[in-house]
Parts: sequence; C-alpha cells; structure tokens
Amino acid sequence: MYFILKPHKKCTPLRPILNTIHAATKQISQFLDRLIRPLFDRYIRQTTFVDGADLLNRLQHYIQKGYLKSSTLFITFDINNLYTMLPQEESLNVLAEFLRVHNCEKVNGLSIDTIIELARVVLQANAFVYNNKFYRQIIGGAMASHELYGRYIDDIFFTWNGSEDEVKELLEASNYFRPNIKLEHKISKSVPFLDVLVQHNHGTLVSSFYHKPSAEPTVVSFLSDHPRHVFRNVIQTVLTRAVRYLSTFEIFNHERRAIRLMFLYNRYPSNYINQQFEKFFADYLSSTSPPILPMITNESQSFALRQKLLNELTAKQTQLAISAATVQLTQRTQNVIQPNRNNMEATIQRNNDKFKKNFFIHITHEARLQGVAREIHMIHDNHFKNTDKAEIRLVVGFRNNPNIEFELSRKRPA
Repeated sequence: MYFILKPHKKCTPLRPILNTIHAATKQISQFLDRLIRPLFDRYIRQTTFVDGADLLNRLQHYIQKGYLKSSTLFITFDINNLYTMLPQEESLNVLAEFLRVHNCEKVNGLSIDTIIELARVVLQANAFVYNNKFYRQIIGGAMASHELYGRYIDDIFFTWNGSEDEVKELLEASNYFRPNIKLEHKISKSVPFLDVLVQHNHGTLVSSFYHKPSAEPTVVSFLSDHPRHVFRNVIQTVLTRAVRYLSTFEIFNHERRAIRLMFLYNRYPSNYINQQFEKFFADYLSSTSPPILPMITNESQSFALRQKLLNELTAKQTQLAISAATVQLTQRTQNVIQPNRNNMEATIQRNNDKFKKNFFIHITHEARLQGVAREIHMIHDNHFKNTDKAEIRLVVGFRNNPNIEFELSRKRPA
C-alpha cells in the first residue's frame, strides 16, 4: 500500500492505493467487465453521461423540447467514497436484478447465478497486509420524467423545475437511505459537472471550461522525449474540446488566449502553436471560407465550427457505441419456466478479425532513434515482399518512456 495526495480536496487528504495488478482476483474481474460492460453500455445509456460533450448534447435536446424555463435549476451531487462504501450483498442483488430485468438469463452461456458467484469472489476476496496486519474488505469493492438526469460513475447531474426547497428535501432524505453512503450536492443556475461549467442565463444555456481550483496549466512538455504526433494531438484535443464546450464567441476567444499561453508555458514554440491552430481550423472549415488565422475573428465561423463538432461523436462516445453493439440477444426456446416471459440469452460478439492480418512491433520512443520505424519496415519488405506473408501488414508502434504516474500505478514501490 502507498498513498497519493488529493490536492483538489480540503486539507489535502491522502488516497490509499493498493497495487492489485497481479492479485488473484484481477483476471476474474477483467473477465466480468468484458462480459457485463457491453450490456451496461446498451441498457443504461439514457442515464449515463459519457463526457462533457455528451452532457451538452443532452441539454440541447432538453432545450429544444421546451423544458428549460426561467426557474429551472441545475443540481449536481456526488457520492462520498462510493466504491468503498457500497454494501456488497446489495450490490450483488442489484447486478442480478439488472440482468433479470433485461431478460438476460444467460450471458455467453453463463447463468446469472454463476456470474453473481464470480462477482462475489471479486468483492469479498480483497485482502492486503499493512503494518504487519492482515485486512479484508467487507464494505464496497475495488474502484422517468421530463427532467434530464444522468451520471458519470459517482457524479450525478439533473435538472429541476420544482422549488428549491423540494429538491433539497429530496436530497437530504437520500442521505438516510444507507448510513455509510452520503451525498454532497450543489443547487444553482450555474454548476460544474466533469470538466464543463453550465450556466442558465434567463432561459439561455451558457457553457464553458471548468477549471478546478487546484488545476495547473500543464500538458506534455514540448521538451519531453515523445514522438512528434503526441504534441500535435495534444493541441488538437484541447482545441476540439474548447470548440465543443464554449458556447459563445466571446468565451471561445478568451479561452483560446488561455490555451495559447498554456502551450507557451509548456515550451511549445509560438510558430508551432500557430501552425497547429491554422491546421485545426482549416480541417473543419470549408476551403471557400476566408483565410483563417490562429484567432477566429468571424463569429459565424465559430458557430459553424461548433455545430459541426457537436454533431460528431467523441472518442468515448464511439467506444461506448461499439461496446453496446457487441450485444446479441437470442430467444431461448428450451427450458422456459415462465411461458409469458421473454427468456433471452445474451451473447457478446467482438470483432476479433480486425487485426488478424496485422503484425505489431512496439518500441520505446527515443529521439535519437528517429527513422528506426522506417528501417524496420524496409527490413520487413526486403524479406517478405514476394512471399506468401506479404499480405500481413506490419505496424510499428511507439511506447512512451515511463513517467511518475506509470511508476506509481504499475509498480509496487520499494
């Protein structure tokens, strides 16, 4: 066990970390995750926020239906120490109920009872030694109305068109459902959720970045030993998020300056920043538009760019959609105990042929080895170009040099 700081919390408490990479239950846990997560992604999508962009899209639909009123409140709350406070047996009962409600009597041939027993092993076999004492975890586990409601793990956001006193009473009553589960809530017309700040301004939705008070303006330093595409991707990702989140031209230009300063602070050359900004805008705006400088000066261009990006799925949304699409439900015709019930069997079918004809080589990136990937491809082509192996595609990938986060999360400290 070791500890890391939680600088965003009052008094900077410590978070205990148990290294379970090689724990006995790790593979069972991963197996269950691959088995059940696609079902969760398919059936719980309407009450799950994937990221900040997903929240903004859902709020836009909420507004289009006419539900946003001058009195509408935004409420966020999170559950204190959710993973370590969940009642284990009740969690298992909820999992069983989830599978039965969606008629998944079997998943990839495994019955609900078998899945529950495997989950029980994962929850109840968490043990560790600290200060020469043996510990076993006995609580928790390893980590319909017009209103909009959704959650991201233990963070919840919803809208409310009733009185503030009513929603306060509801939230305070929720704190008594379970003695070890407590909610911390915020009720306002301006609330942060994930990395986006949403504000209700007299019937108009205004959104911007949310920067935690403890946040530092740091990204991957331009002086670090990373492949060049990493620096390009960092700039592209930050700009994409800014365009999606920032609802007005004024907010966008203000944040654009802050983004530029952040990259300068992290030793990115000014010309390189300008080049990447120009490339980003040129990729999304039509060639018939006037020449684009690193700073957009046309409000209509800013609006068009935002609408185009909001209509595109984010990487997380795409990943979730692919996961949900792997679920195949088939009607079971044998051993049906209740004739009037849809007795279904779920099968998780992943595309395992995607990389069937690819051969991967990974090397640790070092700037002094520039060109080594090209040389590996040349060696491969010289040996296999005119053979029956020529159809196999060689992919040379780079691993980044280990950083402090990697050392802490992947290795047990000495």
